[in-house]
Amino acid sequence: MIANVLANNAWHVLSISLIFLTGMILIIPLARLFQIGQKKALFLYFWHTFFCIVYLIFSITNGADATVYYQKSLSDHEFRLGTAFVVYFTSLYSKYLGFSYTGVFLVFNIIGTVGLLAFYGSLNSIVTGMSRRVQWMAFFVILLPSTSFWTSAIGKEPFAFLSIGFALWASLDLRNRFGFMAFSIVAMLLVRPHMAGILLMALSVAMLFDKNVRLSGKAVLLALTLVAAYMIVPLAIKYAGLNELGQMAQYIEKRQGYNQGGGSSLDISSMSLPMQLFTYAFRPLPYEARSLTALFSSLDNFYLLLVFLLAIYYSIKRKPCSSGANIVFLLTYAGLSWVILAMTTPNLGIAVRQKWMFIPFFVFICFLYIGRQRSFVIRGLNNRDYSIGFDVLRAAIASIRQGK
Repeated sequence: MIANVLANNAWHVLSISLIFLTGMILIIPLARLFQIGQKKALFLYFWHTFFCIVYLIFSITNGADATVYYQKSLSDHEFRLGTAFVVYFTSLYSKYLGFSYTGVFLVFNIIGTVGLLAFYGSLNSIVTGMSRRVQWMAFFVILLPSTSFWTSAIGKEPFAFLSIGFALWASLDLRNRFGFMAFSIVAMLLVRPHMAGILLMALSVAMLFDKNVRLSGKAVLLALTLVAAYMIVPLAIKYAGLNELGQMAQYIEKRQGYNQGGGSSLDISSMSLPMQLFTYAFRPLPYEARSLTALFSSLDNFYLLLVFLLAIYYSIKRKPCSSGANIVFLLTYAGLSWVILAMTTPNLGIAVRQKWMFIPFFVFICFLYIGRQRSFVIRGLNNRDYSIGFDVLRAAIASIRQGK
């Protein structure tokens, strides 16, 4: 029983303490890397660890994939992509290092936390100069339970979320952070090869439309990407169980028929594509919640929906804030992922977890429209407000100094 291997000897207790302390030590350089304050980064580590413990208790009392992964890791296994990799990676700690169930949970918790820090560092890079209200709105996205709950347990989600966090961070300065992008693709390939293929496709599209990359550079980068895609796409097709591309329609129909009798199932085959997209990203809503976990998920969805609607509203009124992010890459990956996952995932329980493989990209883009760079406000006569931007103020000060 899993309950018997939580911490039943001195090594289990010591290893749990060492893993937790290792995570705290790693936070310091990671905070500098992602340009986050150390106190806030430590807070996010504790926050993520809290949900790790919640998931740990939940998995023991209700059962979860995490318990299956851990139990399988104690026996013989081999290295393969997807689920097999999670079992293999878990065995490195459970079988060979003798970590307890709790200890392995904390290892995956660190992986998910790094992804969370990368996500927040990317989001923080554009909201830093905005109003306090917008900064808190962005930080609250990071604090949503769904962001930390699913990415803190033994499973694929911590690696997938780490991949997305690094990809988002790399997109801010793709030429100087290409190593992060390469690591992101590898991390996604290990657990979800088909999503790694989408990352490569989006990267190829971004390179073609990047005006800052010379034609020769585009040719070299595109060639490397195509070579990588040539190796990864067949693995993704095999992973999805497709021997021929002509089986795609049958595959989608098969996926739509899964779990149609369960409480969290949803028949999407009769829905229009826009409704499929909305359902995948924003349901269940609060009025659809039938359990405590569904209620928390619905509140998260409601807040995300609010962020999306605000972004749509402000996109009509003004242009987005300037950013060095490669928007073509973000939109291509997020759009393709959203459509493909919405068409092939009927179970809302699965959707709640897997949508975090593209939602961070959309959230980042939303805050480009929601926020505006902060300006100084000078009170003049007749109680009229005059907003003077940073550039204007600097120019005024410079002209005064030159006059002297």
